[in-house]
Parts: sequence; structure tokens; C-alpha cells
Amino acid sequence: MKRLALITGVALLAAARSWALYEPAKLPDPSRRWSVSLNTRGEYDDNVDTSATDKKSSFKAIAEPQLLVNIPTEQTFIGFRYNYQATYYENRSTDPVDQSHTADLTVSHTVTPRLVLDFRDSVRRGIEPELVNDQTGDPFIRRRRGDFLYNTVGAGVNYNFSRRWTMSVHGDFDYWNYDDAAASVDDRNVYRASLQMDYSIDPRTTGGIGYQFASVNYSQPGTNDLRNSDSHIVYLSMVRRFNPQFSVQGNAGVELREFGDGSTDVGPWVNTSATYNYGPESSVTLGFRYSITTTEVGFFRSADAADIYAQLTHRITTKFSVSGGATFSLDSFANPTGVTTLTSPTEETVSLNLTLRYQFTRWCSGNAGYNFDQVSSDIAGRDFTRNRVSLGCRLEY
Repeated sequence: MKRLALITGVALLAAARSWALYEPAKLPDPSRRWSVSLNTRGEYDDNVDTSATDKKSSFKAIAEPQLLVNIPTEQTFIGFRYNYQATYYENRSTDPVDQSHTADLTVSHTVTPRLVLDFRDSVRRGIEPELVNDQTGDPFIRRRRGDFLYNTVGAGVNYNFSRRWTMSVHGDFDYWNYDDAAASVDDRNVYRASLQMDYSIDPRTTGGIGYQFASVNYSQPGTNDLRNSDSHIVYLSMVRRFNPQFSVQGNAGVELREFGDGSTDVGPWVNTSATYNYGPESSVTLGFRYSITTTEVGFFRSADAADIYAQLTHRITTKFSVSGGATFSLDSFANPTGVTTLTSPTEETVSLNLTLRYQFTRWCSGNAGYNFDQVSSDIAGRDFTRNRVSLGCRLEY
């Protein structure tokens, strides 16, 4: 029995050490492999239908349980996140309850110190959702009207040829499906592939060159496949860590989008950001993106999209913190699907958010928040201004 206990203890110690070796995403309590939480809040919304006229306000009750699971070993990491959100509207003419499900699975395996394999799967299911983010952590949250299912699957390989040269190959598949017949015209599959070569110039600087390909295929592409398109992006990349607090990353190149009817669109492609960690649990990030994107706006197949964002997290005391963000998006619509009286219409979106948090105990915290959203569009029926004020509580174990 003593020998068995000794063997068991050694095995558990080895497992604990392997957990500590490779865990890119940390849980709040490092002694556990899982975490559950419940966010509840009351919110006042002055424009629940995001309408330009005849605004309708309502009090909302929101419940958001979440499960996080981490399974790290010496060479493999498996992470899972599931989130459910239910929103009850006290005053809304349609269904008073919104529901959304999100699930993210991440698997990363280190075959050798030079070779790493990655896999991820993200699912979004919205039942009359108001705002959703396509990817977890993405600062840009888009409006979606109608029930939908969105799933994206991706896999990649990273290989270090030498101490300086690294190659990355990634592939992704996106699936969009809307329940409503009117919105089903935007059902589509998106295929993406990318190849990037990076060179370590010095311990703080990395430069590279890359190529991305994307193909968008609609279930109802129209005559001559005019809504379908293929995108080719060639770009240069740079990552510079000036010191332990300040770093900058940038990608810049050119994009060529070819549509099914033979027309083309060419424009710059930029994705860059800078992050400054100025204190414990305190940081600020600024970013800019520019690309040619597909659009769900009628009569137009694409938009030149410019996005600017800022995110701030500041720890005032060990228990009290504040976070906020601001995004500005300018979409210039192009490539009409037919005859329209609009000439190069644009749409501006401004979003602001501010959240105050106070940690009462390890498992209980309170929060107060404010959100402002405004859309100014040349296309009729898309303008709106919205304010939301909330007060909530978070329980976590």
C-alpha cells in the first residue's frame, strides 16, 4: 500500500508539473482545471429596436452563465468555453426574450519544440440577438437581425526552420445560416487559407511576408454569381517589442477582390495595433484595420471598411478597476448588384463602453456599465442612436 501510495503521489506530482508547463490561457484559480460563473444585471435601454424613429425604451433583465475548462498537459492544451445569455425585455412588441449560445474549443499540440499544431472551433447561435461578436475578444460587435447560426472552424501549423525563420500555415471555414426567409439570402460559406514566413531580426523584432486567400460563396449568389467573390491579399508584417511594457505589431499590404461576374476591386489592407502595459493589470491598446469586406446591405456586394479602436483596463486598487473601449467604423459601400440611385453611400458606426468593477470577495464582484451606439448611414432605415445603463453582479467559482 505504501508503494502504491508513493507511485500515485509521484504520478499526481508529474501531472501537476505538466499542467504548469503549457497553459496559454489561465483560469482565475490555478489550482482547478475548470471555472463556472454567473453574470446577472439589470439594464435600461432607450432604443431596444435600434430604430431611427419611434424609439421604444425598456428595462431588461439579463442572465449569463459561463463554463470554462482547461486541460493542459506537457505538450497539449485543450480549452473549452461555453456561454449562454438570456435577455428579458419588459417592453417589446416582439418576443420578449432574446437568447444566444456561444461555444469555443481550442486545441494546441506541440509535436516537437519546432512544430506546433493548432485547432479551433467557434459556434454562435442567436435567437433574435441584438449584438454579437464573430470572434471572442474581437472589439468590433456587429448587428445581426433575425435568428442565425454561425460556425467557424480553423487549423494551423507553425514550424521553426531555424532560430530565426518560422513558417505558419492556416486554414479556416465559416458557415452562416439564417432561419428567416428574408435573411436567408445572406446564407454563405467562407473558405480562407494563409501562408506567412517570419524572420527574427533581433530578440525584440520580427519581420515577415504573407499571403491570404478567401472565397465567399452565397447560397443565393444572383445572376452570374455576382455576389460570390475571391480575395487575394499580399502583405508585409512587423512585430516590435520596445520594452517589457510597450509593443507594436503591424500588417500592411494590398487586396484584390474578384467577383463572380468578372468585376474586381483593389484596395489597401492594413491591420495594426500598439499595446502599453503601464501597471499591474493596467494596459491600453490602440488599433486600426482597413480592408475590403462583404456586406449584408442590399444592393451592394462589398464595402471598403476602416476601423479604429481603443481599449483600456486600469486597476485603481486591488479590488476596484475600470475598463472601457471605443470603436469607430467607416464603411464605404461599392459594387452594386443592380441599378440604384445611391452613389458610393457610406455608413459610420460609433460605439463607446465603460465598466466599473468592484471585487467584494474572490467569488463575488459588482459592476456598473454604460454603452453608447450610433449609426449614421446614407442608406435609409439604418440610422439609430442607443444608450444603455446597467448594474450587475458576477458570481464565480
